[in-house]
Amino acid sequence: MKILLLTLALATGMASYAQIWDIDNYSWETERVLYELDTAQFEEPAIKILQKSIIETNYLDDEKTQLETRMMYHRIYRVNQAAEISNYNRVYIPVGSGEEVLKLKARTISPSGLITEMDLSDIREIVDEDEVNYKIFAIEGVEEGGEIEYIYVVRRNFFRFGSIFLQYSIPMLEAYFTFITPSNLVFEAKSYNGLPEPVDTVINDRNYLTVVADNIPALLSEPFTFRSAFRKRVEFRFSYNTVRGRQKLFTYNEAAQNIFSNIYDFNSSEKRLLNRALRNANFSRNDTEHQKLIKIDTYIRNNYYINARLEDSDIRSTLDMKMTTRNGYLRLHSGLFEAAGIESEIVYTTDRSEKLFDPDFETWNYLSDVMFYFPSTDKYIAPFDAITRYGFIPYEYENNHGLFVRKIKIGDMETGIGEVRYIRPAPSSENAHNLYIDVAFTEDMMANKLSLKSEISGQTAILRFSFYPFMDKEEQEELIEDVLTYYIKNADEKNLELKTPLEYPLTYDPVIIEADAVTSEFIETAGDRILFRLGDLIGRQSELFADKERTMPVENTFNRSYLREINLKMPDNYSITNLDDIIFDVVTVENGTEIFYFKSSYTIEDNVLKVLISEAYEQMSYPVEKFEDFRKVINAAADFNKVVLVMEPV
Repeated sequence: MKILLLTLALATGMASYAQIWDIDNYSWETERVLYELDTAQFEEPAIKILQKSIIETNYLDDEKTQLETRMMYHRIYRVNQAAEISNYNRVYIPVGSGEEVLKLKARTISPSGLITEMDLSDIREIVDEDEVNYKIFAIEGVEEGGEIEYIYVVRRNFFRFGSIFLQYSIPMLEAYFTFITPSNLVFEAKSYNGLPEPVDTVINDRNYLTVVADNIPALLSEPFTFRSAFRKRVEFRFSYNTVRGRQKLFTYNEAAQNIFSNIYDFNSSEKRLLNRALRNANFSRNDTEHQKLIKIDTYIRNNYYINARLEDSDIRSTLDMKMTTRNGYLRLHSGLFEAAGIESEIVYTTDRSEKLFDPDFETWNYLSDVMFYFPSTDKYIAPFDAITRYGFIPYEYENNHGLFVRKIKIGDMETGIGEVRYIRPAPSSENAHNLYIDVAFTEDMMANKLSLKSEISGQTAILRFSFYPFMDKEEQEELIEDVLTYYIKNADEKNLELKTPLEYPLTYDPVIIEADAVTSEFIETAGDRILFRLGDLIGRQSELFADKERTMPVENTFNRSYLREINLKMPDNYSITNLDDIIFDVVTVENGTEIFYFKSSYTIEDNVLKVLISEAYEQMSYPVEKFEDFRKVINAAADFNKVVLVMEPV
């Protein structure tokens, strides 16, 4: 099945610029029947039959001084199950400032072939939590086994760069995207994740950059990866205006110079103010750069705020009002770093859970998230992230590339220079959860006395405890108790203590929680034998099943490690008959390095069984072709949960 891609517009001559709109000549088929599906497609809850997107830019005058951009969206859905109707019968159209909906029509086709066009007079407007405006309309009368079809055209702001996704959670039979511009406005594009590469053609003195794909499978969520980053998509960028020559536009070098002038350029008066403000960070004479950066980060987070309503904020007003714009917040950071004599680089990157920064395709569309890098300490600060602090950044920025911009001096002139570099993730040792448990039996052998110490650091601690300072007392107590109950359920007696003061922002020190408890949770009896559920002491572990084929590579959240030391005082006159069940050695080796592993061993000293368990994930990305190696390590931890020690009387 093929759907007509473009109509008479491709063959139409050009009398003047104002008359050239391929979109104006595009429409759906006036009369048609339901599209034919095969047996497998009928079994899908819903299918996107067509997604067609056309971005078209034209000059509105023969002098080529006024540009207008329009975008046409054409969608057709088959809804095979009634439960899916509500997912597709409501259409949201984002409309930015200065943008306008020019055309809108929708219809349904019933299983019997009845075509019903919608009355779209009832269109509502909403604003979401990100202050994006939407036009919203409902398509009524959709039937199970029927189709939904709609077309709309929006006058958009001119696209200098952007992306289009062409894969979803339901299968798609045909995808079509084209970018149409006057011949002097040259765009470049690149496809990702197996999407066919764009085809560049010139027709009637106009550029057509087109991607066509058929039978795109659904991409569903899978554990240990980021679905969005592996969806098929195309990135595009405005590269040349040939009227002005063949110099490439919107390069990273140009971005670096703009970033420098906005973030790093200070006059002498501003520098004096920043030097004065730095005193409030309370440096000590012998502070290292590492210690100074902790204090600067803490000082700014505790004293300055971003106000989205401010239009601009220079250094003086920022320091006076204790509030500023996002740009002013970055300037405050860079200025205080400079006042402290600390070299910094500003880094722009992407959220890799959405898309990976491609170092081989130069587009400002990748410059969406920002942080500072310090060469002297090899650490970062993410100024806009509420939960991380100096030394840690959102894990979505790690294991990615970014544009690093630093200040350079050429003669008496200062400017910025940019370089795309890898953002190395923190090692697993910095994101650790270590557990130390001493276990003994009560005199009647019906319960255990446990003494537990939990040490949590790095990203593992940040994700769990960052909002602790802002909770009320009851919520704080519940959060700390969750650490105990993860390992020890149904404790009859317990004594729980947080050893680390949790203040905002968290420090580098690990969060230490200690507890004493008495519980019968780990003991069963079988005649005169005691069954001790050793594996449950490490808490319930996740398990990966192989019930369907893996489609996406591994993308771990962050490198992480787990150390568990268990000291079990064995009851007198008992011996353990299955000690070998404790031993695990499941390792994935890459280029001679152990990158994923779960290992456990034991020794016996003075009637104490000492169990040592080490688990680590030292690599964040791993190809889908080798997924089984990764799965074995994950499942080894789950298999250890099943270890039950059999104790028999001697």
